Amino acid sequence: MVLAPFNVSYSAGSPSFSYIPQRDGDVTTTWNASFTASSVWPAGGADPASGNGFPYRRTQASSASVSFTFIGSALYLCVTPNGAKYAFQVDQTLISSTASGSDPACSTVGAQTTLVAEGLDASQSHTAILTVNAAPGNEFQFLGGQATLGVTSAGQTLGRNVTVDDQAPNWNMFPGRGANQWDSHTGLTGHFNDSETFSCLYNPDQPQTATLPFSGAGGVVLYGGIRIAHEFYTITFNGKSYPVDASSQWQEPHLVLFAQGGLDPNAQYSISVSNFNPQHRECNPNGGVWPCCVTIDGVVLLAPGPPDPDTGASGSSPGSRSAL
Repeated sequence: MVLAPFNVSYSAGSPSFSYIPQRDGDVTTTWNASFTASSVWPAGGADPASGNGFPYRRTQASSASVSFTFIGSALYLCVTPNGAKYAFQVDQTLISSTASGSDPACSTVGAQTTLVAEGLDASQSHTAILTVNAAPGNEFQFLGGQATLGVTSAGQTLGRNVTVDDQAPNWNMFPGRGANQWDSHTGLTGHFNDSETFSCLYNPDQPQTATLPFSGAGGVVLYGGIRIAHEFYTITFNGKSYPVDASSQWQEPHLVLFAQGGLDPNAQYSISVSNFNPQHRECNPNGGVWPCCVTIDGVVLLAPGPPDPDTGASGSSPGSRSAL
C-alpha cells in the first residue's frame, strides 16, 4: 500500500490537542484560550460570541505541556516562545529542527517559529509532546499546527475529495433530528453548506449519537465547532473510541475534530460522535450552568485517486505544504 502525503491543519482549539494541566484556565498556572485579534479573556469574563483572528493557547506557567497523537509522516507546530524555555519530542526523541513562522504550515496564524518533525513512518502512530517552562515576562504561545497524513495511493493524481455535510441523509442520528435531539443551525458563514448540527442533551445512559458509515476513501477528516459550553463527548472510528474534552470559553465555529489516513478504499468504515464522555459522568458535577454540547459540521472523505491502469490499485498524488 502506497501512502501519499496529505496535510491537515489543526487550530489550537482542536480537541486533538491535549493540554496539561488544563486546556483553558488562569494563564499563570495553566493554558489559557485566546484569539490573536481579540482581548484575552478576563478573569470571570463575560460571554463573547467568537474571537477575532486565530485561536491560540498561551501560558505563563513554569510547567505546562501539550500533546498530539497521529498517524503520519510529519508534524509542524506553530509557536511564539517569547523567550520561554521549551522542549519538543516525538516518540520520546528530542526534536531540534525549526523553521520560521513564515513556513507554509504556520504562515497564516502569525507564529514566530515552526517546530518541524519530518521523516516519520507514515503508517505508524506517533506521539508528540511539547513541554514549556514559561513565566509572566516570557509568555509562551501555541497556535496549532499541521500534520502530514498518509492517504492510500499508488502515486496517481489526487481524485476529488467528497464532503458529507451535517445535513446529508447519510448520517444516522440517534434518537433523531429536531428539538431536544440533534438540532441544527442554518445560514451560517464559514461552514460546509452554511449549517451545523448539534446536541446539548447529555445522557450517560442513552447518549445522543451521530454515525456516518462510508467506504471508498483513503482517509477521513471530521469537522465540527466549539460552543461556549462544556464539550465532553466521544468520537468513535472503526470501533475505537476517543474521549474528548474540547471545552473553551471562546467559540470556534469550524475546526478539525479528528483525522485518520491510511484507509482501505475497499473497506467499510464508520465514524460516530456521541454527546457523552465516560471520563465525565456528570455534565456539571459542581452545579455549573453551562450545558454539555457537541457540534458537527461535516466529514471530508479523502479520495484515494483513480485506478492504476497497470495494477488496478488506487492512488493519489503527494500534496504540497498547503493543507485542508
